[in-house]
Amino acid sequence: MRRSPLKRKAPIRPRKPRARRKTPAEALAFPKPQKAKRAKLRAGRVPQNPAYLGWIRTQPCVGLDDWPSNEIDAYGVQGHYCFGPTDPSHERDHTGWGLKEPDETCVPMCRALHNQWEDHAGRFAGWSNEDRHRFMAEHRITLNARFELETGTQLEWRP
Repeated sequence: MRRSPLKRKAPIRPRKPRARRKTPAEALAFPKPQKAKRAKLRAGRVPQNPAYLGWIRTQPCVGLDDWPSNEIDAYGVQGHYCFGPTDPSHERDHTGWGLKEPDETCVPMCRALHNQWEDHAGRFAGWSNEDRHRFMAEHRITLNARFELETGTQLEWRP
């Protein structure tokens, strides 16, 4: 089988000559000027509050307040038994790619309850967005007030 030779549409341009490398002595004598780097606050980014997150990790799980261990809930599950460490759980309301809510909007949940919250399962199965928002708002207001009383620190973000 014969093939025709390949033809270029545009001619090959000659390369520019490479710049001469500096010797180590020249590099030390004439360093390249560095651009000043500034920390940029991207649009939609919220300030973080590590003090509040640390305090949240010391608080008991919110499931213990709502579902005592001897009470049977609407799904026929008795009580709430905490499993794993207490983690801050953010509400995830009005967030986009790589964004999260301010740290002041989180509440303490044990690992088991946090997984149920994220998966809309277990205790939170069948809850509407309004029910979930109301649940978080009730706990968030109480926790924010308790944090301000215990630490004497005024929170920047207000729900």
